[in-house]
Amino acid sequence: VELLSCAQHRNLVMLLGYCDEKDHRMLVYEFVCNRSLDWHLSSNNPNVLEWASRHKIAVGAARGLRYLHEECRVGCIVHRDMRPNN
Repeated sequence: VELLSCAQHRNLVMLLGYCDEKDHRMLVYEFVCNRSLDWHLSSNNPNVLEWASRHKIAVGAARGLRYLHEECRVGCIVHRDMRPNN
């Protein structure tokens, strides 16, 4: 968890803290006010994203992953569970 708190990039949600007490484990991330990517890509969203916006999001996600894998100052971090809803 301490390793993740060192990862800071404009395309990553920042880890603010955590709880690890008995049976309670929780990661606390900064609030994302524009909903999840999953919501923006779903058919429930009345405003369908244009392909240019989808491309921009994909490039931003790729830049965030490259930072974690290759550029992070604390070493390589592998995400392992990248999905639009997390």
